Formats: sequence, C-alpha cells, structure tokens
Amino acid sequence: MPEHDHIAGFPHFIYPAVSTKDCARSKSCYRLCPSGRFMCPGYAALYMATLSLTANNNSVAITLGGRVFSNDSYIALGVSSDPSELKGADISACHALPEGGVTVSHYLLDDVSSVPDLHKGKLTLQRQDSDSDQIWCSFERELKGDSVNSMMLHTPKHFLFFSGVINSSGLHVPPLSEIKLTEKLMMEEGYFNQVAYSNALQLLAPLCSSVMLGLLLSIIVPL
Repeated sequence: MPEHDHIAGFPHFIYPAVSTKDCARSKSCYRLCPSGRFMCPGYAALYMATLSLTANNNSVAITLGGRVFSNDSYIALGVSSDPSELKGADISACHALPEGGVTVSHYLLDDVSSVPDLHKGKLTLQRQDSDSDQIWCSFERELKGDSVNSMMLHTPKHFLFFSGVINSSGLHVPPLSEIKLTEKLMMEEGYFNQVAYSNALQLLAPLCSSVMLGLLLSIIVPL
C-alpha cells in the first residue's frame, strides 16, 4: 500500500491519495515547498501536481492541488511552447466555487500580460476535495489530437505551475517571475517519468532523470 501524509481536516489522507510510489517511473510529480525548503512532505507543500498516462495511453490523468489563502484563490497547470511570453498557453485551473465545492476550469492565454479567456473546451472533474486551506482536483486531458481538450503534447512543451486569484473579472495570471516552468521536453523523452521539487524563492529545480531517481527517492518523504 502507498504511504500517505495525514493532515487534520482530512479523514484519511491528503486527497486523492497522492503518492510518490510511481514518480519518475510511470508518472511525473511536481511539488512546491515553502520558502527555504527544497524538500517537504506533502502536507506542507504549497502546490502539488501529478501527471500520468491513462491505461489506453490516449489521455493524461492529472491531480492538482495545494494550499489556498482565500476563497478566490486557484491553483493551475499550464502548457506552452513559449517560455518568455506564454503565448497560447493552455491552462487548467482548480478553484473553489462561490456556492461551495471545487471545480476545474479551462482557459486560453494570449500572453502573460493578458487575462485568460475561457476555453471552448470544458474539462470534466472526476474527483475533488477541499479543507479550510487546501483544494484538490482530479481530471483527464486528451494527450493529442483535434479535440478542444487536447494538451497537444506531441510537440515540445513547457509545463507551467502557478497560483493566483480568480474572481468575476476572470483568472488573473501572476508575473512570469512567479510562474514555475519545466524544461522543454519532447513527449518521447519522458513527459511522464519526471520528479521535481522547488521552493517559493526559486524557479522550478531542473527535472531529475531516471538515473537520479534512486538517490532522490531515498531521501524524500512520501507525498
């Protein structure tokens, strides 16, 4: 059985059972730790995301969540081939609803200085949870193809990780300096076998190769 962190307010474990068990083997895992901490247990992380292929290899299973500091906060995962302006970035945002509960919304960003538009592709939330200061979303995106929900990962992309405020005027993207970006990766080089940490004062640490996995997993606390 995978090990999980326990946290007050969640009856069993951090939803939805996020574990490091298969990180860098069959899924990629990303974690943003508080300032000054390069590594941290899952319950202390500000942001966590896992990405893996579904059984049919046609879709990406995504779990996204972490700490929020107000009712109008969101946590987002984006993909873009433009690291300097984020032109055409596709964004999946996990956020609370005014009437209660949590949902995932889909946005398209013209560039980093603009407010994203709602995407015509609507994402389907599979699981969600929330506590006083945490939210979680699980959903799937098509890997490639012509669907409006495709992540188009057959071309080189950066993964983007960030949080911010969402309100009646839209989803507000933070300055580029506050957005964590991965290196550009071709799908066949391993979108789904990476593990990476960062802290709130630095850009996302370079993605670790499978060669380094044993060293890393020997010292990290499981998610």
